[in-house]
Amino acid sequence: MQLIEKEFDKKNFKKIEIKSNSNLYFEKLFLEYSFEYISKYKKILVIEIIINDQIINILATPDIDGHDRKISFFDEPINFSFDDEEVCKKILDLFRTKYNTVKVKKICKNNILLNNLKNFQSDESKREIFEETEIDLTIELDQIFNKFSKGHKYNVKKKDDLNYQIIDKDNYVKETILEMQKLHELISMKKTRSNNSWLINEKMILEGKAFIIQFKHNKKLISSTFFFHNNYECIYFSSCTIRDYFKKYFISHKTIWLAIKYSKELNLNIFKLGRSKTLETRKKISQKEINIEKFKNSFGGNKVCYISYLFNS
Repeated sequence: MQLIEKEFDKKNFKKIEIKSNSNLYFEKLFLEYSFEYISKYKKILVIEIIINDQIINILATPDIDGHDRKISFFDEPINFSFDDEEVCKKILDLFRTKYNTVKVKKICKNNILLNNLKNFQSDESKREIFEETEIDLTIELDQIFNKFSKGHKYNVKKKDDLNYQIIDKDNYVKETILEMQKLHELISMKKTRSNNSWLINEKMILEGKAFIIQFKHNKKLISSTFFFHNNYECIYFSSCTIRDYFKKYFISHKTIWLAIKYSKELNLNIFKLGRSKTLETRKKISQKEINIEKFKNSFGGNKVCYISYLFNS
């Protein structure tokens, strides 16, 4: 097994060679947004791990202070997926010996792999196991809908007097994203991120990598949700809804359903909702987090397990 590091800075990261068209983390616009959102990172590592003539590409951001080698992926665990259990252990050991502090996230696509990896833990690692909800877009819409909880089905079907619009590269009007920014800051009562990060979101739409779903009441914008995608999968990126309308109209339920239908029109394979259920005890979970996990889990879908390790030298 061999590990090769290739380093790119904030200016030339677009020269990174794309090895996988089904990994959102390799999307250049996703990286551009990440650099802007967490500005302390100036460089990114493309780590090539060569195993039996196979190459696994992993993206990481170095935070090196003197001789202390720390890496993560913009403060989040580094992602990798490999079906062979022994190879997974070797990759984790490789990270542990090369870097003093590293967050590593292993994607487990079946319970057997998950159960085996539970046993792989050293005294220096802190492990967290959780699930994420993915909706299979290759099946028929009625099959997807039938997997929703009874409450979600009712809320999606409930009639209202709202008007919605799906905005993509074909009907986008310049600076529409700034309407979402203003709504987000109105609801948050503060500026949450830079203007340039919103303009990168606009670029994502114009390049056919994202879309917005807006809801209006009497021509007043009350909800805006941003979704990012490549040619394979779509992720629920960010959302803002005026609180007074939130429960009355079940806007989140309807937004997700519209996004699922639109993602199928784009011939995407997977729609990602994010973490839905914690499997092991972790830091105190707020009631808000519990409610969000319950909301996502009620859309049915498939569960993909993740194991996060934090290695310290």
